[in-house]
Amino acid sequence: VQGIVGLRWTEVTITGLANHAGATEMTRRQDALLAAAKFTVAVNDAVRREPGAQVATVGRLVAVPNTTNVIAGQVTLTVDLRDLDAATVARFQARFEQLGRDIGAATGTTFAFAPLVHSEPALADARLMEAIEGSARALGLSTLRMPSGAGHDAQELARIAPMG
Repeated sequence: VQGIVGLRWTEVTITGLANHAGATEMTRRQDALLAAAKFTVAVNDAVRREPGAQVATVGRLVAVPNTTNVIAGQVTLTVDLRDLDAATVARFQARFEQLGRDIGAATGTTFAFAPLVHSEPALADARLMEAIEGSARALGLSTLRMPSGAGHDAQELARIAPMG
């Protein structure tokens, strides 16, 4: 393991205008759910477009008023963003906020971003990685260096001691 990824969880609130689905012309809508859908796809596309191990997930989405015949006036969703490089996480966070501004301008909605969780990556100690690889080779096993995409206790221990 090269290290444990840093992560940012962000709550995104998209505000539009709730209105009657039958009486509101398509050109006059400020549909928060449509903006949320466009944002979800844009987040996925942005992360996939760039080589690397970064991941992002829109994991929770709540539409209000959440009924059949009313255009959503507000949507709250979460974005889970992870990478082993803190600068990559920060860059994608800024990109997502720009995407929100762009989509908001195009859909007549507004995006507000609120941080929920922010943890820094914890890099593994090079000597420990080499020792683990050496032990694996001695046993006839192959190795592959890769980031741990999930959080672990070792992430906290890395603050006070070498981790591998």
